[in-house]
Amino acid sequence: MKSMIAAATILAAAMLGGCSADSGRSVDAYCGVLEDSTHSMKETIGQWQQFSGGDFSDTEKLMSSLEASLQNISELRATFDRLEEVAPDDIHSDITTIKNLMDTAAENSDDLLDNPLGAAATMGTQFMLAIPAMQRFESYTRENCDISLV
Repeated sequence: MKSMIAAATILAAAMLGGCSADSGRSVDAYCGVLEDSTHSMKETIGQWQQFSGGDFSDTEKLMSSLEASLQNISELRATFDRLEEVAPDDIHSDITTIKNLMDTAAENSDDLLDNPLGAAATMGTQFMLAIPAMQRFESYTRENCDISLV
């Protein structure tokens, strides 16, 4: 009987410990990931914010922004993979949106160089839909981590 109680206690503790360590999601963990990758992030966010007003009429500027973003994409993808693991719930969906944009950009990187207008068309909708998430990401990071990305 005592061994069953002990086993139940250990199981309950393991389950509760698993719940509290469930994801490691916290503002501190989120900020820690960002502190390690701020430089590349600033360059790319700066490029993205050129279009925060939604003016995509300057295709040359858009292509330049996308190309600059792709130069940092592998490092940023790794950063956003980690951010997706640790981001608190209040910013998690925005991190996922940005990560998905980066994944799409990486998948279309060959097209960007070979067929820039085709790549822009493929990514255009997702890019426009991600702008609010990028703005919230920048704001959340500035407010919670005391890190400016621009």
